[in-house]
Amino acid sequence: MKCFNVQTGELVNAFEGHTEHVLDVAWSADGLSLASASADKTVKIWDAIEGAQKRTITSFEKQVTGLKYIGVSDNLATCSGDKVVRLFQASNGRNYRNMTGAEKFVNAFDVTDSESLVIAGDHSGTVRLWNGQNGQLLQTYVPKTETAPQ
Repeated sequence: MKCFNVQTGELVNAFEGHTEHVLDVAWSADGLSLASASADKTVKIWDAIEGAQKRTITSFEKQVTGLKYIGVSDNLATCSGDKVVRLFQASNGRNYRNMTGAEKFVNAFDVTDSESLVIAGDHSGTVRLWNGQNGQLLQTYVPKTETAPQ
């Protein structure tokens, strides 16, 4: 993974550590940390200034397809091929909540800044909405057609 100065095109930092493709990246609100999601089934947290790896989160059974820092907090949300949306404290890697129920690979998600709602879409085209505070599934939106477009 490489970070460039967009004005000059100059390489600012190279972040090395994943053993497979990086599928998503996210900056922390303060710009001091960077998180990366990979097909190697890990999330890595980086010092965005120094380029040093701060921690690796290995709570996944399949590739991690997306991630996002939540609001201005140190909390991080992830989605993955193992059908789970997970919430973590990025500072220590602790997984504090899981949203389950997806039937297929979760490939899109979002979380409100207050963590009150979590929404995710899986590869079947089904979208699920959870209470982000307790992980309770609130609503399932199934595609009207029998098969979702691939």
